[in-house]
Amino acid sequence: MLLFSCGLKYIPTETRENAEQNRKNAITRYITDSYKDSAVTYESLGFSQPTVIKPYQYKQLDSLYEIKYKNEQAGVFDKTLETKINNQKNVLLNSTSKVAYLEHHIYSINAGDTSFVYFADINFGTSDSIKDFTITQTYQFPTIFLPTFKSYITKESILYPNYAPTNEEQQFYAFFEEELNKRPTMDKNKFMSNMLTVFFMSRRIRSIDTKQLLQQLAVFSIEKRDFNPQTDYFNSINGVWDGETLLKYEVTFTTVSGTYERVFSPFFEL
Repeated sequence: MLLFSCGLKYIPTETRENAEQNRKNAITRYITDSYKDSAVTYESLGFSQPTVIKPYQYKQLDSLYEIKYKNEQAGVFDKTLETKINNQKNVLLNSTSKVAYLEHHIYSINAGDTSFVYFADINFGTSDSIKDFTITQTYQFPTIFLPTFKSYITKESILYPNYAPTNEEQQFYAFFEEELNKRPTMDKNKFMSNMLTVFFMSRRIRSIDTKQLLQQLAVFSIEKRDFNPQTDYFNSINGVWDGETLLKYEVTFTTVSGTYERVFSPFFEL
């Protein structure tokens, strides 16, 4: 009552969570402002843990606290260490160097039937204002694949939304990710589009079985429809190997419109 009668109010100290949310809000404003005069839409796909950039003086204090923690575990009190910690705190109070934060954001810019996905590193320096905005990766694919991409980056089940992946699905993810990381930059977008197509088809047929995927992809490549076991017959599905290395799949199949051959890479690329 006394506080309010004097016109005073309590202003809570900003928490770490609040500071992080303020940075995320600043990123959202920055991106939406960049596209405010266009017809595209911005969609946040996620943030990863920010990178904390500490000046040398802060790292020194961290090292001193690590020693203090080990001493406490051993039941040791070091008066000289306490003096060093207090001295280092005073150095930080008088230093112009402050802790900075690098946020990592994934978002999409949707333009009609096409989505442009960006991986960005945003440097905030020591405040909530953006100091530097750097695009590190970018992909372009049909917007219909955007939910599939969200499942991929969050490592959701390939087959069932809102479920964790099985061990087999985790291995399937790893199989594609390893190859994606190997591909040269100029090929990454094409490979990403193919990978999302495979994941999209897998959820559609509720299977990551190689034979079922090849049947689905082969028929779709010809007639833009799902595989129908009543009208589509597969004469052969063969893997071509060089020792223990799978080189390709050779597929021969017949539909009501004719007999066809298709060749796919080990990653189901036509």
